[in-house]
Amino acid sequence: MSELLRLFHNYSEEKIEKIIKEIIRKQIPIGQTIGDTTIPFDETLNLSDSFLVILYLRSEPVDTNTLLKFNSDYYPNDHHPILEDTPKVLKKLKIDRYILGETYNDFVITEKGIKYVEEKLLDKILPKINL
Repeated sequence: MSELLRLFHNYSEEKIEKIIKEIIRKQIPIGQTIGDTTIPFDETLNLSDSFLVILYLRSEPVDTNTLLKFNSDYYPNDHHPILEDTPKVLKKLKIDRYILGETYNDFVITEKGIKYVEEKLLDKILPKINL
């Protein structure tokens, strides 16, 4: 596939690799995006891993308000971290270099974050999904 892309579209190897990763990423059913809302299918993930899955599934940057809304809508205070933990979780993900972005701005997942999702979370999430 990459050879066809390279021959017929004159893309660089980096661009071809990115296209293939996007195709593969969209085929792995670990969550779903409808409109502006993205949710992981595994409701037992901690908030940090949930944010990484959301950023993994989205092809565009995700703003802080979207992540705050996810936290308040899908993580009730008696079940998971409370709303105030969102900035702390995002800061830790940045320090660990899993995401890039500024507080109250847009966030994107880094290659390190993608690798973490693919190597650590996929095997944890996929057995729990009943599609």
